Amino acid sequence: MTRTLLFAALFLGCFSGPENHASGTDQLKQAHFVPDEKSNSAPLHQASSSPKGSPQTGLQRSSITIHPLAGDPITLEVELAVAPREREKGMMFRTEIAPLTGMVFIMDRTANHRFWMKNTLIPLDMLFIAEDGEVVGVVENATPKSLKGRGVGTASRYILEIGGGESKRLKIGAGSWVNLGPISDHKIP
Repeated sequence: MTRTLLFAALFLGCFSGPENHASGTDQLKQAHFVPDEKSNSAPLHQASSSPKGSPQTGLQRSSITIHPLAGDPITLEVELAVAPREREKGMMFRTEIAPLTGMVFIMDRTANHRFWMKNTLIPLDMLFIAEDGEVVGVVENATPKSLKGRGVGTASRYILEIGGGESKRLKIGAGSWVNLGPISDHKIP
């Protein structure tokens, strides 16, 4: 009986700490987190429980420059997902993404972040970027609507989502460098 109570307390404790809150405090949103390898929970973006909806609009926009593994620098026009609710919805319900565009998720801390594709209708490449701008890993062609948490097993501060297959086409991979410009100065609300 004591072991059962201890296990229950440990299990519930995984979802109750302040570092585990993407937004709000309700248990439903906490259940959408995927624990990282060290049992710290990293929030997943796009944590809506509703299968119906529309893409978010009105996000801040910026330009970033990526220095790929080979070739000339590339400029992308990006939307910024800064606030917790913006990060939660991410690219949900979009039916297309233009080349050389994307969305940068500005996380509130550097961690081993993992994302899923719930309510995301198109394949995406996810570039995990360290605080200094180095691409530390890429998830290519993440499957639409998948609930599988996807990450690269390395700490990152920013995640750039672009169209599926774009990272390969543009020769962007681990070791590429991203000039985030004023994006790195954003404060998390």
